Amino acid sequence: MVVACSPDPEVRWFFNNEAIKEDDDFKFVRDGDRYSLVIAEVYPDDAGVYTCKISNAAGADECSAKVFVQENDFDGCPPKFLQKPRSINIDEGSSVTLSCKIDGEPLPTITWIKDGRPIEPGRRFKMESSGISGTTRSLNIPTVLSTDAGSYTCVLQNEFGTEQCSVSVVVKPLEEEQTDFRSLLKSRPRLQNISNSPNNISSDRSEVDQVDFRHVLTRHVQTKKRPVFTRPLTDLEVMEGEPACFECHVDASPPPIITWTLNKKEIKESKYFQMSYTDNVAKLLIAEAFPEDEGDYTCTATNDVGQVSCSADLTVQDDESNLSVEKAVCEEEAVIRAPSSDGTRSVIEHDSTKDKVATTFNVRLSKVINGTEPSTAVQLNTNTNNNKAVVSAPVELSPPVVSPEKPAPVVEPVSKSELAAVNAVMDHAAQNGDRSPPASEPPAFLEGGLRDVTVLEDNSAMLKCQVVGEPEPDIHWYKNDVELKNDRKYKLSFPDDDVAVLIVKLATLDDAGTYTCKAVNSCGSAESSAKIIVEAKQKMKPVVS
Repeated sequence: MVVACSPDPEVRWFFNNEAIKEDDDFKFVRDGDRYSLVIAEVYPDDAGVYTCKISNAAGADECSAKVFVQENDFDGCPPKFLQKPRSINIDEGSSVTLSCKIDGEPLPTITWIKDGRPIEPGRRFKMESSGISGTTRSLNIPTVLSTDAGSYTCVLQNEFGTEQCSVSVVVKPLEEEQTDFRSLLKSRPRLQNISNSPNNISSDRSEVDQVDFRHVLTRHVQTKKRPVFTRPLTDLEVMEGEPACFECHVDASPPPIITWTLNKKEIKESKYFQMSYTDNVAKLLIAEAFPEDEGDYTCTATNDVGQVSCSADLTVQDDESNLSVEKAVCEEEAVIRAPSSDGTRSVIEHDSTKDKVATTFNVRLSKVINGTEPSTAVQLNTNTNNNKAVVSAPVELSPPVVSPEKPAPVVEPVSKSELAAVNAVMDHAAQNGDRSPPASEPPAFLEGGLRDVTVLEDNSAMLKCQVVGEPEPDIHWYKNDVELKNDRKYKLSFPDDDVAVLIVKLATLDDAGTYTCKAVNSCGSAESSAKIIVEAKQKMKPVVS
């Protein structure tokens, strides 16, 4: 939209008469007298009436337009980079790899271009794919020459679109170290007479003596070499709270100085970040990895001949529970692993239909090792007529028949998650013979909730309370109304015994304050608060003797 007025107007955009706020999805752009609204990605719910209102001291005006969004009738998506390749500085003769992670449906083809010309794979250039479904692609140059310096472009393409990214490769040419031998020979070396006679017979005094300087030069000349990564860093993915260790191999003479950075900020060694360089191996150990530790880690090796760097990403995954009891209860057929004819693994068989008034669960818990132990079966019958459940006595099952042609089955022990699923199904069947959903209740704190805690400075403080609710509530912790997260200062947990725990590590005077535990589920919420009081350490007065 082009606007002509003086003074410059105030411009506001509206969607279906609601004001639009500028963010990552909606951008307001001005180019001279031209004003634009840019929508990053258009979806069906973006269809509607868009209005631009302008105003200044002289008056106001507005105009509107409709946007129609046609839904795609195909199943696919254009290519995109999940991780783009990085520019790199490298020494001549070293190995370099440009890698990226890609996505798209169908998976796009990839083309590498150098200075506008496509690269063909061969002895000088190797193209590789790795990762799940080949989503990690790389271009490797085993031995870099000075002519390999330049701009490299990675182009992704499928039937729904094209995406590309360019990086630069800077190659430092090798320079022969010039040694001034005169400085090594300023002091007169021990003279060694070299005789042409095989018997080393003394020659005439008039014959010119020859001096062998090789033993002097051998002692003093040392070969220097720029740092080279023989094994660069690789990306890491760890669970929250677990240690993470980056490792790379560096060859250099003299030994290099190693520095580490996170997102281009230098890392200082501490009890959380431990660094080492031994036998050409540089390591960075992160004692406990948390989401704030995610990012781009770079190792830089430097000596008086040159410098080289390599980088890798750290991803920290949230710790999620592997057991979902509700899923086991709600499924029409609760089967952990279907039994086979040879009796391998445990199974829950749910034999029921909507027309039946009785429901039977046959539960086999098998622990067969080389076919020597029999299984035990428990049968649970629920009858909706009398709303009672009857559990039959355990029945010994015959061990599987083993023949020479058919080896004995080997079954892993029943896991805790399988036992929990068994208990959940049995409890649900026993308590809900009419197949009605389990009762729900809002969260509640037992035994009065949180209680005030007093600790000495530099000691850890713990707040805990028992919380119940159905479904199991989500737990949130706050200090002075600011939500807390798992990190190096705070440890939050909610184990299976319904006790919510907050640990404040190495409490300081700044950690004193009011802490609140909030429990939330679909039926409601509840809160409980308490104070942590931190007492300062007593300073010892100097004693004069």
